[in-house]
Amino acid sequence: MEQLRAVFPLAAYLALFQLFILRVNVEDAGIITAGLVAVIIGLMIFMEGLKIGLMPFGESLGTSLPAKAGLAVVLMVVFLLGIGVTFAEPAIGALQTAGSLVDVTKAPYLYTLLTDWSQTLVLAVGAGVGLAAAL
Repeated sequence: MEQLRAVFPLAAYLALFQLFILRVNVEDAGIITAGLVAVIIGLMIFMEGLKIGLMPFGESLGTSLPAKAGLAVVLMVVFLLGIGVTFAEPAIGALQTAGSLVDVTKAPYLYTLLTDWSQTLVLAVGAGVGLAAAL
């Protein structure tokens, strides 16, 4: 049960930090436990979906594409997949949401970058990821 090994240390650390460093009791422990169980079940379903659906697709693409296309086409597909994966990354959405919390008077460039130019920022990061994957 690898999901439990991934979630338990983080949850234990946060609980111990709250108890011993912040000296605050963990409130709503039942709700938090139910949420952690939901996270573990969700991770199990997600990982199973990856194993059943996405991994065989990736293996098939990785086997057949180099056999049927030249190196330039393979590198272009890898580059475009790098961009696509970046746009699909949930942390990018969180970064865009965090941009609205930036004080425009204290960090005007950061505020503008994360709010007005967020899609351009994601595209630039995606191009970097795609280029790194292609290299």
